[in-house]
Amino acid sequence: MILRPLVLCALLAPALLQAAAAQTTQQTDKPADKQTEKQPDKPGAKPGAKPSDKPPAAPVVRETVMAVISAPTAYRIVATQARFGTPGAVTAYRSGDRVLVDAISDRSGRHTRTLYDIAAHTRFGWNLPNSAGGCTRAAFPSDTVDPFTASVFDVADARFVGMDTLRAWNANVMEAPASNGGTARAWFDTVTNLPLKVVVTAPHGTQQTIFEATSIELTAQPDAIFAVPPACSAAQSNAAPLPAKPTSAGYTPAIEQPAPGPETAAACTVLFRVVRAGSLELLTSGFQTAIDLAVDPARPPRYILGVTPEGHVTFAGGELHEVTEEFHNGVLRIEHAPAQFEIDTEFGNGGSAHALVYRRCYGPETTLLFVVNNPEQLDQGGQWLWVRSGRRVAAAQP
Repeated sequence: MILRPLVLCALLAPALLQAAAAQTTQQTDKPADKQTEKQPDKPGAKPGAKPSDKPPAAPVVRETVMAVISAPTAYRIVATQARFGTPGAVTAYRSGDRVLVDAISDRSGRHTRTLYDIAAHTRFGWNLPNSAGGCTRAAFPSDTVDPFTASVFDVADARFVGMDTLRAWNANVMEAPASNGGTARAWFDTVTNLPLKVVVTAPHGTQQTIFEATSIELTAQPDAIFAVPPACSAAQSNAAPLPAKPTSAGYTPAIEQPAPGPETAAACTVLFRVVRAGSLELLTSGFQTAIDLAVDPARPPRYILGVTPEGHVTFAGGELHEVTEEFHNGVLRIEHAPAQFEIDTEFGNGGSAHALVYRRCYGPETTLLFVVNNPEQLDQGGQWLWVRSGRRVAAAQP
């Protein structure tokens, strides 16, 4: 499954600083001609013991503060994860501004890769072993210090709760509200600020470990690891060419941000269809769709997808909500579509695809297609396309 990254912010780690020193009380000299009146002995004091001239020491106050600590720019971290209901293995590599996340699902065997370019604020995603089938491209926040670390735990509302030791690592422990209404607790390595473990506690008390690192290597990573398949090239943008149809003359990629022009000036009604590549056969079942019409591309929200063993998906996060029941005869109407919106189409255990779509209006009603090569195997590719003619016919032939 192609998954969104979680919403991110600058990675914070706690440090303890002394905020106050002991206060002293200045003693005045006693007059030489006046005797000190003898005070009665305090309970527990030795009879005749001379009272101390030193004032009681004020307690040392320690204040917890937050310091910004960046993750290292070269590492390899191996972990297990179950962030979206499906357990699996994940390996993250970093070299400078490039971060590659390689994930394999234990349940389905699905193998995905996501490459982040921190300097360009873009990410590419593709499936293996058939990397020629297609590639998604999207932006991620400019304030992200390390996209992999930020995707594991959202520290926007987190607070420092203490320190701990995991395996051979000393850890700062953070806690934040979880999307399920409970709490999420994360352990971060005190030296590197890399995530070590994340545990989510449900409101009823059930706990689940959704991420746990097994090894961390702070070594330079080979350039070959960060190579992208041809489907991710700037020229091809979204995916490899689809067979037979549609043709480039009649269609425009929907995930490319358009230059200002007549088709971007005003809103329109979007007619969304899922069709099969080649024949453009309209698909009316076998998938679920969710949309977020309030997404901000500069700060994408944190989406969470739950998947049952049968392949049914639940959607949460941001304003993402399911609209599958709103399809009529295979067409979803999105009235007054905003300039950009998130759309997610899930094909059960066959896979999923999502995109940040940039609106283009070639008429009062403009057709958006998700053209899928094989609905039972999404790793064979698909494209998000606008029909330039604006025609409403199901086949939408060029």
